[in-house]
Amino acid sequence: IIVFVLAFACVEVVSVHLESRNEAHALTFSEIPFVAALLLASPVEVLVARLIAGAFVLAVIKRQNFTKLFLNLAVFVAEVATAVAVLHALVGTNNPVAPSSWPGVFGSVLAAHLLGVVAVTLAITIYSGRPSVELVRQVLLFGTMTCLANASIGLATVASVWDASYG
Repeated sequence: IIVFVLAFACVEVVSVHLESRNEAHALTFSEIPFVAALLLASPVEVLVARLIAGAFVLAVIKRQNFTKLFLNLAVFVAEVATAVAVLHALVGTNNPVAPSSWPGVFGSVLAAHLLGVVAVTLAITIYSGRPSVELVRQVLLFGTMTCLANASIGLATVASVWDASYG
């Protein structure tokens, strides 16, 4: 679990911000360790690692105010729960690294990503008014492409080190 905490913390530090009216969607490389954690750790370990890393980086390094920190941590919980549920529904007990399981892996991470986009967009709307159509378009297009690329890297990494003892 320590490896996943460190990995989530590292990718949370580096982010790309798509801004509109002083509000921003932050895109990170979190899908890389997220895929690895989903495939190699228990759901509770994924959640704990994501929350510890997120809380540390967002509170201590990025110094987010309580409201924004609480929202982001709640989104992390929802994303992990969504990804775990979708992965379980699509892959079940099959080998998650087998090529036949890859659509389920991508589907689970994409579902989590889209849930996060909707949650943050709703928060921006409530806090500062409707975000620009351009911001939403950028987040959906660039964010989704980034999500899938990062998920590919995560899946390739896990597949390259996969051991029969995990299956």
